[in-house]
Amino acid sequence: MDRSTVSRDIYPNLSIAISKIYKDGGIGPFNAGISPTLMGMLPYSTCYYFMHETMKTSYCEAKNKKSLNRPEMLLVGASAGFTASTLSFPLEVARKRLMVGALQGKCPPHMAAALSEVIREEGLRGLYRGWGATCLKVMPSSGITWMFYEAWKDVLLVEKRLWQKSPASCSFGGKC
Repeated sequence: MDRSTVSRDIYPNLSIAISKIYKDGGIGPFNAGISPTLMGMLPYSTCYYFMHETMKTSYCEAKNKKSLNRPEMLLVGASAGFTASTLSFPLEVARKRLMVGALQGKCPPHMAAALSEVIREEGLRGLYRGWGATCLKVMPSSGITWMFYEAWKDVLLVEKRLWQKSPASCSFGGKC
């Protein structure tokens, strides 16, 4: 529902946006941005998970540790988010250019055209306009996500081991 963000006067709330979009174009417009979104999310997600695992493993090997403590998890997660966001940010700029262009009636035909339009109008620096603000959002979010993921994984694995060792988990009449 990016349209309600860009055109508050036309789409003041979610229900009006849904009904107007459906009335104007049926079900098709609800999936109109799927290709540009996937083109940006696939590199971001791939880099995000790869960098997290690579940094975590490298750090543990360098420090001769089995696992990270909570602050280290936070830092590695934030770094993974920072790296992924930095590498994929031009695609996010192009996606937004396509979205805003479509609403204004001057949409580039595809992602490559949107990227070249940004470079032509704003130079290479235009590909990273808004990057700092995005990093201020992504880094804490990524760090906290990974820290909690790793912490809950540890808790659940301990619980699983305890459950498997408890006498209550023995089968009827069987030996533990």
